[in-house]
Amino acid sequence: MYEVKVPPGVTDADYPDLPHGARAGTAAEIDECRTCLVRWSKDTLAKIHPVHRKRSERDGLDRTEMWLGEDDLEPDQVRKIGG
Repeated sequence: MYEVKVPPGVTDADYPDLPHGARAGTAAEIDECRTCLVRWSKDTLAKIHPVHRKRSERDGLDRTEMWLGEDDLEPDQVRKIGG
């Protein structure tokens, strides 16, 4: 596992009008297609926009984690596991 963040300009595949930039979390899994399961940090979860939260709840989506392509992530130099 490693700490990652979403750079500005990355949008949600389910809701393309909502950006993901500035979200951070832990890359918990990486599949054979280089897609990462990111578990969002507590700070990120606390800052999720109310519109995104409402849509996710309405559509039955888990807002605590998300699969993102490796190209949509970068290492989080601020948050280090165990640091």
